[in-house]
Amino acid sequence: MSSLDASKLFSVHGLVAVVTGGGTGIGLMIARALEHNGAKVYILGRREDVLKTAAKQNAIHGNIVPVVADVTDKASLEVVVSRISEETGYINLLVNNAGTLGRRHNAINRPPPFGNLPGQFVHANGEDDLSTVDGIRDFLWKDEVSDWDNTFRTNVSGIWFPSIAFLSLLNKGNEKQNVVQKSQIVTIGSVGAFIRLLGTSFTYNPSKAAANHLAKMMATNFVQWGIRSNVIAPGIFPSEMSVGQGKLDENNKNHIPMAIPVEEIPLGKAGDEEDIAAAILFLAGKGGKYVNGNVVVTDGGRLGIGPAVY
Repeated sequence: MSSLDASKLFSVHGLVAVVTGGGTGIGLMIARALEHNGAKVYILGRREDVLKTAAKQNAIHGNIVPVVADVTDKASLEVVVSRISEETGYINLLVNNAGTLGRRHNAINRPPPFGNLPGQFVHANGEDDLSTVDGIRDFLWKDEVSDWDNTFRTNVSGIWFPSIAFLSLLNKGNEKQNVVQKSQIVTIGSVGAFIRLLGTSFTYNPSKAAANHLAKMMATNFVQWGIRSNVIAPGIFPSEMSVGQGKLDENNKNHIPMAIPVEEIPLGKAGDEEDIAAAILFLAGKGGKYVNGNVVVTDGGRLGIGPAVY
């Protein structure tokens, strides 16, 4: 018999989840939401001290487990998979959250009629004349191929290799049948995947577009084993990417205290923990069990005010 009780529709009780980049920002918000509602959550990242602080300060049931790992290193991923195989034998959910912004290009003005929008991060870098084509060319030519490689390595390869590493454990989650919903990969993308205006980086947006398409390909090709793949595409949320590294509070959280002009985000604010928690609890819980190959946008209306491909 079906239940319309919200506590059942969005329950993740008994779920076993892995969250990459789970020590700070959106990854930590997701880990907190899942663990608060009954899941066991392994948080992966490269900084052991950050992971341990996140687990200690945020696990209300003692079920956030810090694990040092590099999502772009196959040997590192194999060690994590082996550990979780021994401890639980399966997982129900993989959240691919680890990401990087890449080299910033935000000294460049936006084109008309968008150049006067607030929040465009325009500033003079003191080296290049960015009012001319030649100046723009010289500024952008400072990119190295490695800058682009590193961004795509984290934002695309860093989705693919964890997904493949945990594929068998996700399948075992289906065999375990500890929850009614099928196992799932949730990729944390970005509305940047759809935005044509330059925000901060020419490398970031196309890498997130690639991540979206990869997630959709996994939805199509892994469905034969009952393994789903969906995307959450956030707008601006407090994280080390939006606020800057080294600005964590005692609970590993970042903050965006100021209001954001409605010309930039129609709802006038950055997203908060409740916004991202609602999205992950919908997809991960029973209420989202019929969803596969979807992109859930949570951006305060940002995609509706400029050129985009959504």
